Amino acid sequence: MYWYDNVLQLIDLRSFVSLWFWLLLAFCWSMTSHFVMGVPFDMISAARKNDPKAQDDIDHLARIHAARMVRFGARSGLISVALMAGFFSLLFVLGMVYDIELAQAIFILIVPFAIQSLLVLSFARRLQTAPLQGADLNHALIRLRHQTQVLGMVTIFLAAFWGMWRVISHANVSPFGL
Repeated sequence: MYWYDNVLQLIDLRSFVSLWFWLLLAFCWSMTSHFVMGVPFDMISAARKNDPKAQDDIDHLARIHAARMVRFGARSGLISVALMAGFFSLLFVLGMVYDIELAQAIFILIVPFAIQSLLVLSFARRLQTAPLQGADLNHALIRLRHQTQVLGMVTIFLAAFWGMWRVISHANVSPFGL
């Protein structure tokens, strides 16, 4: 057996039966819901327990990340949207028309993150126009975290549903063992 057979067997480009795809999906959504707009959730928890240093750090981090995101959106938002739309269209055509499973998996993996990025950008713009601090900011960040978690749960459910349908519909084995 050649070395590249081992590597391809480890990577397994049939994404929906690969443990790597599911680990990556879970890890990405876990990290995305932990770092709400760049602010770690454990810092929000510490601030809710009346830690003034944590609250001061949250106020600064949220303001810095909001300014960064709004500046990025203003500077290169249109180009980013055009490139992402082209890339998503390419993945959709490769996955759905040409039935390439890897393209389907990447599409299912990254499109919800684009939606989540729009949620964060919208929140950053609101934070720029009406700055929040203290408990109000914590409450808004927790609400954004809940929205992110719901989006992640829906994404994982739809990925599991699509993956099961894909595996069942493309199985070469008869359900009756004939």
